[in-house]
Amino acid sequence: MLNLKNLTYYCNSLKSERNQLLQTPGLDSDDYLVSRKRPNGKTELYIRTKKSRKERYVNNKLLAEAQVIAQKMIARKKLEDIIPKINAIENLLSVLKQESVSEAYLQKHPWLSQLLPQRRSNSDKMDAWKNEPYDRNMSHPEKIIYPTVIPNLFTRSKSESMIVSRLAFFGVPYHYDENQYIDGVRLAMDFICINVNTGKKWYWDHRGMLDDKSYIEKTLYCEGHYLNAGIISGINLIVTSETSSHPLDVQDVDQMIQDYLL
Repeated sequence: MLNLKNLTYYCNSLKSERNQLLQTPGLDSDDYLVSRKRPNGKTELYIRTKKSRKERYVNNKLLAEAQVIAQKMIARKKLEDIIPKINAIENLLSVLKQESVSEAYLQKHPWLSQLLPQRRSNSDKMDAWKNEPYDRNMSHPEKIIYPTVIPNLFTRSKSESMIVSRLAFFGVPYHYDENQYIDGVRLAMDFICINVNTGKKWYWDHRGMLDDKSYIEKTLYCEGHYLNAGIISGINLIVTSETSSHPLDVQDVDQMIQDYLL
């Protein structure tokens, strides 16, 4: 599956490189370098001005200027590579982020799903899984106080409540705070979700207090068991993080859902 987040990151890295190249000294200068090989095999460099075609032999006095011109010439060539890539990726992202026409049509005419056997079968299985009873983590009930858009469902944090609302908005089946035996250890997974198109199961670990030392230690403990059990970020594990100064952003949550669960 194409990962929009990685594609966006790659595009942003290209833009950062482009911006650095645009700061290259003398980028708009008309001067460039030419070389000539003498009969004795020696190569000589000259600085040529584009308009006047005037040339200056690069001796020791002009070596520093020639180095600046060389950097400018390479920067221009790199920009010729980078700018078309940025434009192409931005065009691709704009298309990929558009709402699926077929999904929008099915949402507008939900009765059609009843006439599509495979879709109905998958939907029935997901609904059955979503509604089946599971071993929910009820330790420290005094912390389960944040209401959600789902009646009678409370979470342990505002961010988890927000994730619930976005999963519900996109129609993604999930279990919240389900106890699982992972690598032989009983751990509570923040969310277990099902991709609505593929039926693939994804774990979702929200790391909400990464500026707390004891919380970090607990996170690393769980991470070790996840790895041993083959639960790996980007493969079957979604990870979101925040600190007190950098709270979780709803756009990041939506991006995760679009990348992995739709």
